[in-house]
Amino acid sequence: MILLYGYHPTSPFVGTDFFQEVRDSKEIKDLLNRFKSDPSSMIDYSVHDELLYWKNRIYIHPSLFACIEKLLELYHSSPLGEHAGLYRTLACIATHFYWPAMRKDVAEYIKKCQVCQRAKSLQTHPNGLLSPLPIPAQVWEDIAMDFITGLPVHKGFSVIMTYSTEVHFEVGDFVFVKLQPYRQTSLQPRQNNKLALKFFGPFRVLEKIGSVAYKLQLPDSARIHPIFHVSLLKKCVGSPHEQYIPIPLLNDELQTVVSPIAVLKSHDLLVKGHWKKQFLIQ
Repeated sequence: MILLYGYHPTSPFVGTDFFQEVRDSKEIKDLLNRFKSDPSSMIDYSVHDELLYWKNRIYIHPSLFACIEKLLELYHSSPLGEHAGLYRTLACIATHFYWPAMRKDVAEYIKKCQVCQRAKSLQTHPNGLLSPLPIPAQVWEDIAMDFITGLPVHKGFSVIMTYSTEVHFEVGDFVFVKLQPYRQTSLQPRQNNKLALKFFGPFRVLEKIGSVAYKLQLPDSARIHPIFHVSLLKKCVGSPHEQYIPIPLLNDELQTVVSPIAVLKSHDLLVKGHWKKQFLIQ
């Protein structure tokens, strides 16, 4: 996508058409007329180049959904935004723009971002209930706890007690599943596993198995078991039909299974005196 950058003094990364769309909106014109007739009734507001400012930031009326969507896409989903988190994205937008409930809109947009849902790890305790042993009949008959051991000593401690978060999914929900290509031989390996996608899907929940596992509706070509522990699942936010990311599969010869989407370009190439046609496939 090519952006025609304007020369607005406070927001050089937004095209000039964007500002004209804001100026032409009825809501902004009404506010401008109100400000011109009685500036004292609108504290912290000012007008420059037929744009309304609030505390030196361009005011966007909350009814201008298309304009707000453009800003969210520019400052989060584009190469400029780099799919940053809530605070960084909000800080970049708030440098130049303002609209009521801006933080809520930014948080909701990031929460529904399909790239972030697939590529970012959960910053919470592992999902799922612990499965403890049966309750003992008497005191100190049995003790069971989950610990992470073998850590470097820090302030006299070298063990961490683990916790988990209780999460439930309903039949029919769509969830992302966390896969590990470096451990599952039926999946396509990655050159850099650390930078690879962490979640795939979303897939529909077909059935709850016990208290901590779910059966998913995987593609017919999938060569992995359809039942997953709840700690490997993450609920899909947004429209699941617009976010489907297929599982990277290998065939029986451990070769990557690929499926062409479209022919982008073609040209003729002279090879050893014979013309051969080559195609650029997406």
